[in-house]
Amino acid sequence: MKRFLMVGLLVLLPFAAAQQDVVVAEVDGEPILLSELDLQFELFLRGVFGQQGVPITDELRARFAPLKAQILERLVRDRVVLQAARKAGLAAPEEAVRERLMGIKEQFPDQAAFESALEASGIPSEDVLLRLMREAQTYNNYLDWLRPQLRISEPAMRLYYYLDRASFAEPEELCVSHILVRTREEAEAVLERLDAGEAFEDLANQLSIDPGSNTTGGALGCHPAGTFIEPFERAARRLEVGELTRIHVIRLDGFRPARIPPFEAVRGEIEARFLDRAVQQHLNYLFEQAEVHTFLDRVP
Repeated sequence: MKRFLMVGLLVLLPFAAAQQDVVVAEVDGEPILLSELDLQFELFLRGVFGQQGVPITDELRARFAPLKAQILERLVRDRVVLQAARKAGLAAPEEAVRERLMGIKEQFPDQAAFESALEASGIPSEDVLLRLMREAQTYNNYLDWLRPQLRISEPAMRLYYYLDRASFAEPEELCVSHILVRTREEAEAVLERLDAGEAFEDLANQLSIDPGSNTTGGALGCHPAGTFIEPFERAARRLEVGELTRIHVIRLDGFRPARIPPFEAVRGEIEARFLDRAVQQHLNYLFEQAEVHTFLDRVP
């Protein structure tokens, strides 16, 4: 839900702000300009298609132009949160934002390289980048302030858990080690050495051709049922813990049956779900209380 600013080195394209700037929305009297919408639309296209190497052409822009309505709605909702943040005294300090900008600029060898990266990413100027950074930090400041204000009821979380316990179910888990060799004869020779008392881990380190486990004593770790290939897992499931197969060189190190974890084990996850829902409800409330006017007829 937090807002992040990504500045990537993408294909250089003309910026749409050259057209006449008009007001395309108002939020409590504060305007959102066509140039702001065009910038977000361009960044959206580059984020989706540019990194895949798809050329951002006028034809592509025209094809996805209907998405501008959704992008404008997001801009409106973001502006509502930014206004609430400013009213609460949570606007990002200008000095801190400029320090972050300096940190970004220091990653480039010189000013020309930085400006080239800005141009390539679709951000028309350093001032625009500074504004985007300021808005992103202000938005995040509001969320960071809001979350501690929300109190989640313990009974409500417990009720949610008991009504939806099935969604927290964990499958069976197998902990397995093996010694991978090329032939059945080699496997039988390994089993004979194990029967003679040699350590499974030592033989795995010496003889296993599995690069992923031949340095860990053959241990493959613990994984949910269905992770391993079917013949391997079928053989492992027939074993008792500590027992070896006599056909494959597989050892079952541990087994945990399918279970529903106790409430305390998933309490943090439930609380996070409740918090996300409460934050979204609060932001929806802010949006409903705002006086919003959009002018889609002004959007080309």
